[in-house]
Amino acid sequence: MKVGFYLQNKGIKDVDCSNPLLGNPGIGGTEYLFTAIPYAIQTKIEKCQDKDYEITVITDIACKLPENIKQVVISDNLDNTLQEERIDLVVIRYSLENYNLVKSLNGETKVIMWAHNFIRRFELSMLAKDDRIVTIVCVGSEQINFYRDHSAFYKSVVIYNGYPIDHFASDIAVSVNPFESRDNEVVFLGNLVEYKGFHLLAEAWKTIISQVPDAHLNVIGGGKLYDRNQKLGKWGIAEETYEAKFMPYLIGEDGKILSSVTFHGVMGHEKAEILNKAKVGVPNPSGISETFCIAALEMQLWGAVIATINYGGFKDTVYKTGILYDSPAQLAESVIRLLKNGNNDYKEFVEFSRKFDFDTVANDWIRLFEALKVSEDVSNVLKPRVTKEYRIAEWNRRIKRILPFGKYLPSSMFYQSVFRRIGNKSH
Repeated sequence: MKVGFYLQNKGIKDVDCSNPLLGNPGIGGTEYLFTAIPYAIQTKIEKCQDKDYEITVITDIACKLPENIKQVVISDNLDNTLQEERIDLVVIRYSLENYNLVKSLNGETKVIMWAHNFIRRFELSMLAKDDRIVTIVCVGSEQINFYRDHSAFYKSVVIYNGYPIDHFASDIAVSVNPFESRDNEVVFLGNLVEYKGFHLLAEAWKTIISQVPDAHLNVIGGGKLYDRNQKLGKWGIAEETYEAKFMPYLIGEDGKILSSVTFHGVMGHEKAEILNKAKVGVPNPSGISETFCIAALEMQLWGAVIATINYGGFKDTVYKTGILYDSPAQLAESVIRLLKNGNNDYKEFVEFSRKFDFDTVANDWIRLFEALKVSEDVSNVLKPRVTKEYRIAEWNRRIKRILPFGKYLPSSMFYQSVFRRIGNKSH
């Protein structure tokens, strides 16, 4: 079986992605995973001498990928490339734009939609009905549980995003600074765009330093994380309108950036030096779009504890030493508490994180390929257990499956959208 991963890399063509074991080289988490997971699967295949699968990364532009990965650059269009390479399965990042691309394909290649973001209900319905889409890969248990009683659930699986956990534990963890020796360093790691929530941390920062005067904020990332050609605002930090939203919170009376804040910009592997000093990490405090959060995992591996919202992928990736708050209004209080009384319980965290290791994740991808080789039915493959929070959705799913016309009954997502509309009208 020939499996292709389509890496859309026009904005990051000059970044060296040849060594996934070093972690994210300073690109978006999704782009990193479209290089790292094929590497992990190929490494597993070579280790097991499994000749049933051939992995190819299909790119828009030639780039530096791991040596064990076959790279094919699109010369004309994706459809022709898939047919020329005789790709049986292609993995494509889900977006509405990419789904429209899939609908234009004429060959017989089947499609796995890798969902790095939450998918709206009407889009899930389209994917559920489309025979070309054989699987939707969710990257966290919360993500798939949100639509447990939707028809798309039956062609969906959960495969966590991967990270080189075992490599880190054996080769790097010994150099991680003890938590108790760290200064009150806080770090934000991510793209400086609105849906990544940095403005919430900026707004909370003066409250934090009022209670912890020696606290220092390191901001790693910028408006050019996903696209090196992005035009930035006055301070050269983020896109102009977003920059204007958060900068007033971080400027002192002298009109300069507060001395307690350092913007490091987009960084590659050199960010390790900063992460190794951080006491508290704040990944996307809004939670919007976070189905997993590689940044949360990376910051914890370097010894920080996490303060962020109790939502989505954070429920999978944030260890119990962190704080998951219910509202961004609790952000400042959470960071202050962790700076004063935090403990990273590091050895236990590393054990907790091993389920995200490349080798484990590669096994799950191969398990998916095995299932698809036998049939296109993944209704009983790689599904998460039902948690208390989703029992009603699970009951609804079972009822819908038993009743003769059950598939026409609404999902819990439908009821939630109705309640939201009613709530919006009452305000």
